[in-house]
Amino acid sequence: MRAQLFIAILMIPFVISSSGCKNAFEEFANKETDDALFFEANKLADKKDWTGAIEMIGAMSASARAKRETKLSLASFYAGRCGLDLIQMANDIKDGLTATARIFPVLSQTMPDAVIADADDCETAELTIQSISETATQRTSDENIVMALIEFAKIGAVLVSSGVDANADGAIDTNHATTCALTAVPSGQTVSPVQRLGAAITNVVASLSASGTSIGADAVNNIEEMCDDLEASVGAGFCEQYKPENFTGVEAKAIASLIQSNEIGFNSCGGTVDSAGCICP
Repeated sequence: MRAQLFIAILMIPFVISSSGCKNAFEEFANKETDDALFFEANKLADKKDWTGAIEMIGAMSASARAKRETKLSLASFYAGRCGLDLIQMANDIKDGLTATARIFPVLSQTMPDAVIADADDCETAELTIQSISETATQRTSDENIVMALIEFAKIGAVLVSSGVDANADGAIDTNHATTCALTAVPSGQTVSPVQRLGAAITNVVASLSASGTSIGADAVNNIEEMCDDLEASVGAGFCEQYKPENFTGVEAKAIASLIQSNEIGFNSCGGTVDSAGCICP
């Protein structure tokens, strides 16, 4: 129940924007104070002017930007610009991520028309939450729920923008060789699509596990089982890394193989991630 209430609240980036503080802010003679800028940022976010909201946060003082509530709000703005609709994503998770569902096809359908810039914004949102703490157990339940929803959106955005499921219909659009080539870093980027997916997967598990909620419980169980299988084949610690750049070599190839496998991927190679027809060379 608490989780459902929180998600409903998230439709307004911060509750303060609908409180009695409005008149007080409007009466400020100085519209450049941190409080006024923060209030204006939330007003712009209510209108889905994500870029304007981000710019307002950027105009705040360094001390105000360092506050947890400011970082959580900024992360939600970047997530909004990424294409994340919090309520819709929560419904998609509830309705689509069942115990038998494969996670990647479900999530690619939630992010139609996503481009690389959207994946970039999702990743910036991720980094903003991590600037509060990289350790999920040191974040609040609310921060971890937002983080998990950001990561679900990031997975969808990466799958669509990288061409794995370009038309977002839940079916893979690439062959084995093309999918395995996603270990390469695209021009103008610093990490590869599979590195982004790796960090999104591990952050989902850590964030939801630490949140104390049942949101996406089936998805978490599926990923945890998959993590056990991967760690058995590529080495311990695979699912305890939370930065894209940490997934290199055999780990990156394993994630590319995972896209095609039947655990959480598109089941295009006819087996598990370590099956002969699924493994990326």
